[in-house]
Amino acid sequence: WHNVSFGKTGEAEVVGANPYSSEAGIASVLVQTEVRRPRAAVYALAVVQGTGSAHVVHDGASLGGDVEPMAVRVTTDGSEPTLASPLYAGPVAGAARVRAALVVGGQIVATADTATERFRVAGSVAPPAPESHD
Repeated sequence: WHNVSFGKTGEAEVVGANPYSSEAGIASVLVQTEVRRPRAAVYALAVVQGTGSAHVVHDGASLGGDVEPMAVRVTTDGSEPTLASPLYAGPVAGAARVRAALVVGGQIVATADTATERFRVAGSVAPPAPESHD
């Protein structure tokens, strides 16, 4: 995933996020809770531009309790998605710009946009072995 947007529900706060995926395809988020056993969930959303179409990917993880049902709303005219925007039903072909909103519990918790500049963090590699001086 590239440029992942994060959201949350319940008794938690997103306090840090690295939305830029690494060479391994990993983005990360840091969530803080004030209670010992929070009832909260964290959500991730990204729009992945392919050849000729865009795919919206999303997921959720529970910190305690259940992950609520999710819905994705999309627009292809450049406007900000709302709760009334069309539901995402599969790859969007032929659109110059796709914007998406992840809806949980009747609220938009994360948004993503193909027009957002893409960044990718280079993966780390082991340092070269020291030269042998035999």
